[in-house]
Amino acid sequence: MSNDSEFRFSRIKKLIEELFYEIERGIDEKDIGECIRLQRVLRSNEVPDGVLVVRLETQPMTRRAFNHGEFYAFKDELTLINKKRHTVAEML
Repeated sequence: MSNDSEFRFSRIKKLIEELFYEIERGIDEKDIGECIRLQRVLRSNEVPDGVLVVRLETQPMTRRAFNHGEFYAFKDELTLINKKRHTVAEML
């Protein structure tokens, strides 16, 4: 793991935390609406001729409609990998 990789990893985590903070603050202070949809399509390094879809979406709903089990079962994941790429067959 290089220092550049560690720096990028910590910077991404910090930017995501700041993004969520600013969204929450913007909604609380009525500076932005509650419906947000952002998406980007990036090139995938792991899927040959593949893409990586990145989405951020807010979804207003009642507390009753909110599925706590599904929410807490979802794990935030951000993984720092080394420079060597592994194929699916190598990982099995």
